[in-house]
Amino acid sequence: MTSSLELMSRGRKFLVVLFVTILLSLALRDLVLALASLAMLTILLVDVLLLLKRSGRIRGEVEPSSLRLRIRAGSSHTVQLFVKSRVDCVKLGESYDWIKCSSASREELTTINLRVEPRSHGKYFLDGLRAELYSNLKLMRLDKKLNFKLELTAYPKVLPWLLRVLEFLYGAEGVYGELPSKITGVGFEYYGTREFALGDNPKLMDWKATAKLLKLMVKEFLRERAGLSVILYNDECLGPSTRDEQSSLLLSSLLALAMRGEAIGGLVIKSGLKVLFTSFRLSPHEALKVALAHILESNPLVEPLLYDVFEPKPASRIVKMLRKLRAEGLERIAKHRLKAEVTPIGSIAGPYTKLGDNLLYVGTAVCDSRFLLEVAYAALTKGYRITVLTPARPWLDSPPEDVDRVRLLHS
Repeated sequence: MTSSLELMSRGRKFLVVLFVTILLSLALRDLVLALASLAMLTILLVDVLLLLKRSGRIRGEVEPSSLRLRIRAGSSHTVQLFVKSRVDCVKLGESYDWIKCSSASREELTTINLRVEPRSHGKYFLDGLRAELYSNLKLMRLDKKLNFKLELTAYPKVLPWLLRVLEFLYGAEGVYGELPSKITGVGFEYYGTREFALGDNPKLMDWKATAKLLKLMVKEFLRERAGLSVILYNDECLGPSTRDEQSSLLLSSLLALAMRGEAIGGLVIKSGLKVLFTSFRLSPHEALKVALAHILESNPLVEPLLYDVFEPKPASRIVKMLRKLRAEGLERIAKHRLKAEVTPIGSIAGPYTKLGDNLLYVGTAVCDSRFLLEVAYAALTKGYRITVLTPARPWLDSPPEDVDRVRLLHS
């Protein structure tokens, strides 16, 4: 355990006054100044000795001495550590942007709070903490290294959605049906009916239910209408955090449409001015495979992280299933690659809004604001509904000098 002794700002001033007093006592041959300088030197030595004695009682043992954490990228988690000695301050050995440290001492126990908040997925390591001890007069500072190791695995936000897609595509969804129970009731035959109330339209009267239940019953029917959803996904982003979040938004949107059994009018994947994939009248399963393949290709670190999040056997099974679905999705992308590359980006705003009345845009809006405005204008003039899903805080991936500008554009 290494340690170092340094002068604090008050100690530097004290040392300057001591040297000046010694020089004046030698130059003027003044006994009073000589005694004053001797007293000041004695005070400094006693202060240092008491600090060294106090540091000798600190063994540098942190409880627990090592930790392994797994959290989702973009989230935060606080860990409490304890040192069985009074320490004035505990700091990180180096400057990190993914962890913050604070401490509080009470009697002979020091509590250390480590707040981890990784912005992007990956593995992070911390080796050791730095404890600071101050002398009684705040003249000297002693730094001691505390033995502690932290290994943090931050899995991407899109990982739970990848697993949910696997569960859906491999038939793990429950099949709904009718199962008789021992509880008496009206059953599914009268599902949607209710008792007649004043003001109800007599045309909605359900005479069959009225005759069987001996009550005036009405049934309200919703008007059926057809509507297809068109998804525009912009792969362009500012960094790994926004890419992870917009990938999650894409998979969650497609999964919601698939679970509701809705048809997809079109799926467009583009990056800036280049169209990577475009197809119409896709089945929800095909759209999920294409999106999953594109996300895995653009995030190559997702598969290796699975072995850090799960045990080896289930991780290998998940990777095997992901690779199979990715191959099917890439095959579908390859069939439309030639057609997509010659699709002019300016023609997307008009024709794509004719396919359905639900237009869903997924991507970082600040990277694609001009195209987004054109699509929104084309959709709204035709009376269609447009929904924009964009990362909540895209400025996290921006350089420090552009944070304010990106925040203003996003708001």
